[in-house]
Amino acid sequence: MGQCLFPLLASKDMGAIDAAVLQLEDCPDLDIVEIVSLLESQTVLTPENVDQVNHLALSWDLPNLTDKNRRSAEAELEPEMIIERIVWPEPDSDEEEEIDDYCSVVAYLRQYISLASSSELQQLIEFWTGWAVLPDELYVSVDRDATYPTASTCFTTLTIPTGCGSYRDFCFKLGAAVSTTKFGFGRI
Repeated sequence: MGQCLFPLLASKDMGAIDAAVLQLEDCPDLDIVEIVSLLESQTVLTPENVDQVNHLALSWDLPNLTDKNRRSAEAELEPEMIIERIVWPEPDSDEEEEIDDYCSVVAYLRQYISLASSSELQQLIEFWTGWAVLPDELYVSVDRDATYPTASTCFTTLTIPTGCGSYRDFCFKLGAAVSTTKFGFGRI
């Protein structure tokens, strides 16, 4: 049993969960420890090592290993890393007012991403995709009837509402939606 679990077993305080620190050594499956250790090493992986990592990634529903994503968990997210992967939607109306609302909310999202800290971007990606790993493509949809942003994690789609009167209002709603990832899946 890993040492990280001792505070949980010894205490009736649910706050002890926050004190638990999981380490790679806490994993009881030694074969998994060896494979994950390959990722943490600085060495060049052999084709056999890459196959082992990809097999494990497939079983955990993660993308195959690439040079880009090998160190993605360690890398700080930069706004450009996200913006370049977004597939932006096209307005689906010819009405000028709806196009203005659409353009405003898309600009708010771009501005939010451009000004956000690395940790805020990480939280956004986890809300948007359900994972801490940045996918190759991120999708945005705009919904006139939505009140708050929602995420369809299976399709890596962030749906943003047009009813935001200002950038500040947009940030408040996006922040409220993103904060739900701390407590599990849910929609506001």
